[in-house]
Amino acid sequence: MILGVGSDLIDVRRIERTIERHGERFLDRIFTPLERAKAEGRARRIETYAKRFAAKEACAKALGPVCAPACSGATWASSTCRRDVRP
Repeated sequence: MILGVGSDLIDVRRIERTIERHGERFLDRIFTPLERAKAEGRARRIETYAKRFAAKEACAKALGPVCAPACSGATWASSTCRRDVRP
């Protein structure tokens, strides 16, 4: 069952400026430890953070109307984005 569809585009420079301005506070608030570890291990870490942020924002747009009452305690860092590679 498809609950909703969401998409999002993001300017990588926006995430870069936010990380420069808010640093650890932003990263801790938005990303899980696993997402942070993956991003920090990449050569293009800002782009990795940006794509994960865009994915989370798209998910929030898709699920927002559906689960708003049930997800009232959810935070950005309580959801995770991961790559699902299937054969």
